[in-house]
Amino acid sequence: MTPFESAVAHSRTWALLAEVLLDGWTDRALAVVDGLAWAADLPPDPDLRAARHQRVLGSGVPPYESVFRSADGLLGGDIAGQVRDAYAAMGFRPARTDIEPDHAGLQCAALSFLYAAEADALRDGVPTKGIVQLRDRFLAEHLGRWAGPFHTAVSRQGVAELTELTGLLVDLAGSARDDAAPEDLLADAKTGLKAVAAYLLVPARCGVWLGVGDIQRVAERAGLACGFGRRLQMMESLWFSAVDHGAVPALVQSLGAELDAWPPDPRIDATRAMLATLAQTAASLPADD
Repeated sequence: MTPFESAVAHSRTWALLAEVLLDGWTDRALAVVDGLAWAADLPPDPDLRAARHQRVLGSGVPPYESVFRSADGLLGGDIAGQVRDAYAAMGFRPARTDIEPDHAGLQCAALSFLYAAEADALRDGVPTKGIVQLRDRFLAEHLGRWAGPFHTAVSRQGVAELTELTGLLVDLAGSARDDAAPEDLLADAKTGLKAVAAYLLVPARCGVWLGVGDIQRVAERAGLACGFGRRLQMMESLWFSAVDHGAVPALVQSLGAELDAWPPDPRIDATRAMLATLAQTAASLPADD
């Protein structure tokens, strides 16, 4: 394969990732994956395909860099602004303005744009060094830093086609470890159960993503109730239920099973150590009222 052919192929693959992540399994996306082994398992019913897509990327795992990498785990903020600036630097104008710029699909579209620009430059005999530098920098500073955790979070939702798709995303983007430092939450004597619950819901702090379905799985495995509502309400209810029923060790064991499903990360090690301590001390922690 020539450099030009490689650039074209990469641009098309990134475009496929962008389309599915943003719009679901369109007819065009289905035509591209037709013949791939894993695509044979896609549900033939378009409504079921859409429902599975919505369950994972609409409510299970937010496909946004800011959610995975910001210190508060909230959508938007500085990280979204940095991605917006990166798009401006490369001359990319997202087709979607109804979502934050750090959406995984928009980041894939930006990379498709850069590979297409590289292909054009190769065809015309124009130097490509600047384009390649923009691409490598974007991967190193953005998508490559959260593609791995995003894929792991998606894989925990149990939808095969999206697990395969985000696995391809990691293959292309790489999975560089983020630079967030491990945290010793219990070093503060004022830490209470609500602070523990909040910590476990921020990937940049604890090292993992726990969505509603994940929290429900943790609760069921521990034989506890977590209630309904927002993730924070559910996680707080889960911890209070564990304390009330003397089941903190069971909850810690169940959470540990979730941590074990994730690739090694110093933040996960710190979370595991915190949970081990909580198995002995959680009942004595304040409620953070």
